[in-house]
Amino acid sequence: MEWRAPTLHSRSDIWRAAQPVLVQEWLYEFSSNQFRQVVTLKNGRVVDVESRP
Repeated sequence: MEWRAPTLHSRSDIWRAAQPVLVQEWLYEFSSNQFRQVVTLKNGRVVDVESRP
C-alpha cells in the first residue's frame, strides 16, 4: 500500500489529506519464449502494462 496526495487538476482545487492507495503488481508468464507481462493496478484499476525479459 502506498500513500498518495490527490492530483490537482486546477488552481481552485483544494489539497486534501493523503489517502491510502492499494498498488498491486501481477506477473504473467505465458511461455518460456515470450516476455513476461507485468500488470500494475491502483485501487483495482489497471494503470500500466509492461513487458519484461
